[in-house]
Amino acid sequence: MKQDQVEFVGKVFVVVGGMRRCLICEGMFTPAHAANHAKTLCYPSSPESNPDEGTLDPCSPFLSPIDFSCS
Repeated sequence: MKQDQVEFVGKVFVVVGGMRRCLICEGMFTPAHAANHAKTLCYPSSPESNPDEGTLDPCSPFLSPIDFSCS
């Protein structure tokens, strides 16, 4: 007999030193604040807000910055 599985859609966080880092906006949160942040809408930071940082691949923040310049 097939059992139904409940799927949950939400944000992904990486644990860093007991804190949770949102992989969407790169914000750092305590576990309790991360649970609240998981229910809110957030956006990736734009390169214009911090030109020293490149844009990371949203699927893997460990990849090198993406170069959007035209050559």
